[in-house]
Amino acid sequence: MFKRVSLFPVGLLLIVVLAGLLRLPYTGWGLPYVEYPDETHLYYHGQAYRGLYDASYTGIYPPAFIWLNVAIQQTLEAQGQPGLAPTVQALRVLAAVANTITAALIGMAAYRLAGTAAGWMAAAGWALAPVAVEHALYAIPEPFLYPLVGLCLLLAIEGWLRSDGWRWSLASLLVAALTILLEYRMFVLLVPGGLTFGWYAARGRNIPLRRWLLLLTAVLAAGTLVVTGVFFALPRYQTWLVRILLFDLWNLTSLSDHLGDALRFIGPPILVIAVLAGGGVGWWISRQRGLPHPPPAPLAILIGMFLLVCWVMSAIRWSGDLVRSKNVLIASEVGLILFGIAFAQIIRLAPRRWLRPALALLLAAVLLVPQAQAAAEMLQGSFTGVSWHVIIRQWADVNVPPDTVIVYPVHGSTFNPFWGGIPHRYWFDWWPTTDIMEHSLEEWRAQGMAYALIPIPQHRAMERSAAGQAYLHQMLRLRDFVHPPVRRAAEAVFYRLWRMEVETDVRFGDAIRLVGYDRSAEAVAPDDSLTLRFYWNVSQTPADNYSLFVHLVPMNEYTVLAQADGAPAVTERPTLTWNEPSETLISPPFTVTVPADLSPGEYRVMVGLYNFQSGARLPVFDASGAPLGDALPLMILSVNPT
Repeated sequence: MFKRVSLFPVGLLLIVVLAGLLRLPYTGWGLPYVEYPDETHLYYHGQAYRGLYDASYTGIYPPAFIWLNVAIQQTLEAQGQPGLAPTVQALRVLAAVANTITAALIGMAAYRLAGTAAGWMAAAGWALAPVAVEHALYAIPEPFLYPLVGLCLLLAIEGWLRSDGWRWSLASLLVAALTILLEYRMFVLLVPGGLTFGWYAARGRNIPLRRWLLLLTAVLAAGTLVVTGVFFALPRYQTWLVRILLFDLWNLTSLSDHLGDALRFIGPPILVIAVLAGGGVGWWISRQRGLPHPPPAPLAILIGMFLLVCWVMSAIRWSGDLVRSKNVLIASEVGLILFGIAFAQIIRLAPRRWLRPALALLLAAVLLVPQAQAAAEMLQGSFTGVSWHVIIRQWADVNVPPDTVIVYPVHGSTFNPFWGGIPHRYWFDWWPTTDIMEHSLEEWRAQGMAYALIPIPQHRAMERSAAGQAYLHQMLRLRDFVHPPVRRAAEAVFYRLWRMEVETDVRFGDAIRLVGYDRSAEAVAPDDSLTLRFYWNVSQTPADNYSLFVHLVPMNEYTVLAQADGAPAVTERPTLTWNEPSETLISPPFTVTVPADLSPGEYRVMVGLYNFQSGARLPVFDASGAPLGDALPLMILSVNPT
């Protein structure tokens, strides 16, 4: 009466949802600071294509991702969201979606060859593999390659299984051609669709196998001619091509490394190999007994593709000898389809049908639970938390006057809005160094430097030497950006290259300390002004927001002759936000104008903190804890005759 509903799409949908939940919430990692250099690099490729950056920057990079980058840039700019960080955020979301869809495509490919268990295991393997999850979270071409690879393989498999397979294999070739626009090395994806299409063409015309192989040889020869043409058309790449053809293609060590990395998708390689070998045995037994088993031709193509992708990736490397997992993941997709098939074949070996679900659950738990745990730990450890780069940059915008900052390489882009992407209120110049002690502080200041951002390893090294301690002591420590709380990127300490003019140790209430001040003069004439700047820190967050008063009073009584009032620090930092004991807060300048008719003599400058609403003042204590009343006699000001 009711049509039976297949469980496969339901389970596949749940796996895809799980894959999305592991990826989409983490696409904003580190932003607005863009710490993965390839994301910035590709953004400026797009800018160059638009004529907004150095045109020579484009080179011969595959164009498809650049086109997408340009489209995202223009769309966001039309919505009033220009810049590096918004573009990277949008591309990361699309990358996570693309990576999630990949789970569905490789699951469908395995399902078409070996049934429900194979499809679920292949999809779940991609959904949970830490290396697949990690490479879903970058605004780079590779996450967009993965679903195209999965689709290309699925179409080629359909080509072998359907009576009108030539249509499906032709579609596979078209997808492969599109993929090449994202990554030139993806010419290998022409193989599965090409073999399938050639096979159907040969079978439809009754072409014998020998002639079909000759045709295949002719195709390979044509490919060789294309490579030769490229060799002569691009002279500056001839050395690179010669190295690939004569050496890198035959580097067995590199090939072995790439094969091993491609097998990381489901845990220890020995376990993967054991399961795949077991699946091979299961396939052979099923074939001998006449039980359902995948056709050998698609399996052979998949195995060949796994080896071929690893071989090409091991030989055609743009720089260095390292294995790049983001490239080898393409082979891992093929491996996961084979892995799902092997899993299904092992399940079918159970002597009783009722044992198969239990065996499937047991093997899935053994294989997938460690992967899920590793993925969760990786996400929590690497893709959560606000970046110190962002915190430092935004803190500087609010708390210190803009000027030039000495930075170490690890913070080379913290104050660089072009390559770091952090929106800024004020422009801070930056000056790179690897050792701040290469110059004296006087020399740095003579060069126009005002601040230094010293990473914790270098800071600790300075603290361990007498010369380093003396150097640090000459500067004003403004804020420690260190764990806890745990944040992304490098910890550091922010200094100003000179200290306050007068150092003090006076406490206001239970939490606030005045550690120093600057003064414009010790003697003035009537109608002149005295300018003061105050330096504060706290032992804990104060109980309320307080205002600062500066009073000019006679020596023997408290009659206010002139005054200034305002926030004790910048207006964005009321005292209830003073919650970091390592921070030194610098006030804006307070100016007190001496009355024009004031008699010459000496006068006291009194300073205090008070609640604006109630008028209640905080009690003042000296360094020993002795009470000083409700106002601090800061200094004696001499008023001289005009």
